[in-house]
Amino acid sequence: MLNQVSAVQQELPFRPWGGARKGAGRKPSVPGKPGLPHTARPRHHSWNPLHVTMRTVRSAPNLREGVVFRVVEREIRGASRRGLRIVHFSVQRDHVHMIVEASDGPSLWRGLQRFESRVAMEINRVAGRSGKLWRERYHRRDLASPSQVRNALVYVLMNVRKRDGGNAILIGHHLTTLDPCSSARWFSDWHPAASPPRAAPRAPDDPPPTVPGQTWLANRGWRPRGLLRFDELPRSPG
Repeated sequence: MLNQVSAVQQELPFRPWGGARKGAGRKPSVPGKPGLPHTARPRHHSWNPLHVTMRTVRSAPNLREGVVFRVVEREIRGASRRGLRIVHFSVQRDHVHMIVEASDGPSLWRGLQRFESRVAMEINRVAGRSGKLWRERYHRRDLASPSQVRNALVYVLMNVRKRDGGNAILIGHHLTTLDPCSSARWFSDWHPAASPPRAAPRAPDDPPPTVPGQTWLANRGWRPRGLLRFDELPRSPG
């Protein structure tokens, strides 16, 4: 008679997908720099303007140069006509800052997604490149007080004076004129004692690509905190 061997089922440890494996999970767009977490966005309130930042991948062209900047400025103008209200902007070498408004949440995220898509498509076309343009999804900061709006205005309009990648760009005409790659040349709420010495040249029939703010905060609510001084430096908006 054959020996009967009782089979005992061994328990296998359960490992969830990804787990603690080294290298598991979403990879950062830039090595060594974690991207924005993919958490739910906070609810948008129509009375709050927002400071939005979009950053490009390393292989993207300089956003401030020639035809590339004109693409970004044209799409800012178009987005302002299609429902996303872009009130102020600043285009830097590898990122874009905007102060925006929207009547509701869907208008906000649809408008920003459309803007990102159109800018990427047009820049790839004029630069003869393909592939991803934006490093990660846009960063959003809600501006809920007059002080926050004023600080954001200084940060956006004077952003060219920041240090970029450790290299000081606070030199030359950046100290004496308005940044030509921003909406600063259309800005009018300067302090009389510290207004710009001269504005960047523009054609008389060159309307701003932005639209006036419709929220109380972006339109006039920030002004009691003090009109902007041209000699101010941007501080971290955090």
